[in-house]
Amino acid sequence: MLDGVVANMVVAVELIQKAIDPISPRNSAASSTSPPARSKCARRSRSFVRRARRLTAFLAGVARSVAASNVTINFVLPGTFETDRFTSNIQATAKKKNISYDAAFAERVGTVPAKRVGQPDELGATCAFLCSAQSGYITGQNILIDGGAFPGAF
Repeated sequence: MLDGVVANMVVAVELIQKAIDPISPRNSAASSTSPPARSKCARRSRSFVRRARRLTAFLAGVARSVAASNVTINFVLPGTFETDRFTSNIQATAKKKNISYDAAFAERVGTVPAKRVGQPDELGATCAFLCSAQSGYITGQNILIDGGAFPGAF
């Protein structure tokens, strides 16, 4: 359990602490936290979800504490994106269920309200916006990029 805390929280906290001073007095950070911070996904362990939520809560407090210095910290919570990991997961699912890759892909995409997976450039554009001057009044926020998969409003 301690290894999980170190890997999922301590490293991120230390990174943010080391980055705060150099990015002052007007820069931004878009922190990508794991989707489980807002997820009700049964496939993830409860302890993993709790650690992600604690990290997000901690960083939200940090964001508020440095906001007066014109430092913004926001949290990007990506859903399903077309990545090598996604492709390998679809291949594994197809093999496990003895179905074609296309059938496994369609099954997974069918769970997303947008009926597609996100593209890496969409995630990059969101992070770029959050690090731009135009987002200077956005801080401490969780930005869901999941095609509508999260069932809540906030």
